[in-house]
Amino acid sequence: MTPARSEAAGKPAIISMRGLRKSYGIGTPVETEVLHGIDADLAEGEFCALIGPSGSGKSTLLNLIGLLEPPTAGELSVAGQSTKGLNEQNRR
Repeated sequence: MTPARSEAAGKPAIISMRGLRKSYGIGTPVETEVLHGIDADLAEGEFCALIGPSGSGKSTLLNLIGLLEPPTAGELSVAGQSTKGLNEQNRR
């Protein structure tokens, strides 16, 4: 498998997101999907800005990228390594 490349920087992606989703309250009547399939690649040294209104999922996305919480669905890779299945000890 070829590592993802950031289109803007032309370098290998240090962070790669494919179909990233996050929901809260799963299985309850108030289940809420906050992130709806995010696709993005960020290369080392590349700058990125997250902008949007309050409640649009900016902090949730940063929590996923920072491995503070797992995505509900999709794939997140950091430095070419999938984060799927990492336990709390390995996310540090």
